Amino acid sequence: MAAEADYYLGLLDFTQGDVAGFGHAAECILQLVPGPFEVTNYDVPLAHTRARSYEALTAVAIASGNYHSAPAQARLALDEFADNAIADKWILASNIVNLVAFAAEFDIANDAQWARDLLEATSWPQELATRRWTVLNALGWCAALRGDNIGAFRDFRKATAAASSDVERVISTADRATLADKLDQKLVAREELEHALEMTRSIDWESTPGDQRVALLTLADALAPVAPDDAREMLNRYRKIRSAMPVLSLSRMDPRVRATENFSEARVARAEGRLDFACDRFRAAFTFWVKAGFVWRAASAATELAELGAGDQFAAYAKREAGRRSTSWLARRVASLTA
Repeated sequence: MAAEADYYLGLLDFTQGDVAGFGHAAECILQLVPGPFEVTNYDVPLAHTRARSYEALTAVAIASGNYHSAPAQARLALDEFADNAIADKWILASNIVNLVAFAAEFDIANDAQWARDLLEATSWPQELATRRWTVLNALGWCAALRGDNIGAFRDFRKATAAASSDVERVISTADRATLADKLDQKLVAREELEHALEMTRSIDWESTPGDQRVALLTLADALAPVAPDDAREMLNRYRKIRSAMPVLSLSRMDPRVRATENFSEARVARAEGRLDFACDRFRAAFTFWVKAGFVWRAASAATELAELGAGDQFAAYAKREAGRRSTSWLARRVASLTA
């Protein structure tokens, strides 16, 4: 019970902006050992609170920009359930999400497979539908980075079917369109984008949870090469509502979102012919992603910069990372630099 009290006191610190306090509470919990009557006297096993503590340390790592430590925390959280027959599904699902999110960012094949195994081995009640959708969508990009494009399209299709809202369906549909475009399947991409645009008309974006409004960025990015006017509309809509996002939302706290904003703004600006502005925004995204260690994302920005004549160093970076993923869409994309 002391562990639970410590956790919620730490969570209170986090809601008040004290990230270090939350981390300290989590570290204290992880030093506790279960007493002889832990389970019988209190309904929450220590293993569950420990898993949430590792989840807290994942959040602290993200808030601190220490992204490389986040996957390790997610693995430790999931390890807490290895010998626990009755795992709390909410905690389990949240940490599967964390695991697969960073498997996608860092291109960690083993973590992606572990997340896939857990996805298939776990029953997902309706209240966890959004987490299941998140896992499936991230697995789509993990598969695409490994060159398994059929598997990636399958994951995106499953994510669309598992989605609990039109916002989630827009993201998965836009991701399918983006991958199709990268593989030169232009007609498929266009059809997916028209479907996504149709769905946006029925969405009340003002009432959409703040973190999910990044769907507008995803769609703007996907639309930019084929429909710049529609892409600009999505981007303007996002800008209009961004200031209303909760202070503690991922979209306001996590600098990864700002990098995504920069990249989407650059893609739209490039499509509009505003090339100097596009280069500035691509450079900002590239710089952040290199520092964070998200090298395939950095390679995407580097490819755009190389095509815009921003410098040979960007082409070199993109070619190096594409060479490490020779069967992926990234390699196909970078091939245009040597054509």
